[in-house]
Amino acid sequence: MKPIEFVVQTVTPMFMAGADGQHFELRPPSLKGDLRFWWRAYYWGKNARTVTIDEIRTEEGKIFGTTENGGCKSGFALKISHPQLNPTMSKFPKHDIQVVSRGRSFPINILEYLAYGTYEYQRGQGNVFSRQYLPPGHEMTVTLLPRQEVNENDIVKSFYFLVMFGGLGSKSRNGFGSIAIKNSDMFKRYGLPESFPDKQFFTMNLSNNHHLPPFTAFSKGMRVFKLKPPKTSQDQYPRWKTWDDCLAELGKIYREARGKLEPKHQYEQRQYIGAPIIVAKSQQSHLDRHAKPYFIRVIQKKRDDYEGYIIYLPSTYCDELDKDHFNKTIDHHKVDREFQIACDKFNLLLERQMEVIL
Repeated sequence: MKPIEFVVQTVTPMFMAGADGQHFELRPPSLKGDLRFWWRAYYWGKNARTVTIDEIRTEEGKIFGTTENGGCKSGFALKISHPQLNPTMSKFPKHDIQVVSRGRSFPINILEYLAYGTYEYQRGQGNVFSRQYLPPGHEMTVTLLPRQEVNENDIVKSFYFLVMFGGLGSKSRNGFGSIAIKNSDMFKRYGLPESFPDKQFFTMNLSNNHHLPPFTAFSKGMRVFKLKPPKTSQDQYPRWKTWDDCLAELGKIYREARGKLEPKHQYEQRQYIGAPIIVAKSQQSHLDRHAKPYFIRVIQKKRDDYEGYIIYLPSTYCDELDKDHFNKTIDHHKVDREFQIACDKFNLLLERQMEVIL
């Protein structure tokens, strides 16, 4: 089968590290893992019937390979080629907001808030990155090489969903690692929109399944929120002109909604938006780790035209676990209900500040 080439450009800083955890490294296995994630999300959402985990693993193995039952080779190869990459540890553009803690008011860069965990505080210098990132504007070519027996539509769709809803590297759910496709007309060949999909595409292709998935996936309960144009712009058609302006505004909305979930110094609901929650070196969340069900996205339409989205993909909370951080037996019915209540409240807070797409 013919190779499928996509010309990829970084839209927001991309954190991808090699074995040392510090130096930037763009590895095909990492990209393939992201494609597997979005294929799984799509497979659940497109089916209007009950889907079992065993069925997903079987179909997934045909495309991405498996080590179970003697193993099965991946149905496609993937290659990344690029000219010289110039990763950096430079500071982000400044987008400060004022916060209050322990009676003190001080500024924080909302972009650093979203990138928490990628830097360390150094006296006199502030936050200094401890790992490299690839800045916006870098180009690379991703080549997909399907084998004869695999449906290449599934591979391309996985790539499309990664581009539109996800990102590459760490902190991708917080808007980092966003990419754009310069030859996006390629998507049209597979019946996909060139740009971010509209409500009709979601309802016809991704929200057929009424059942709540046990993992992050598209379903009937998904929500999509779009950033409104800037109010301060003097342009006839206001738009977000830089990636950092767009991501900073998304970060402010996200942080404000998270802070309004419950009174200060209470964490029962906030823990469901992302765990762990550590306060004064003490863990306040039931789980040691749980990724947020929200994906912050920056889409580049043109050189100086960006759109921002927050996508909500609901699921059950932690089906695979029996005990929590405090070694207490998990009441799954209870935590699933509390998870849903927290997310419903969070979605209402997003609705007040963003345009509702779905």
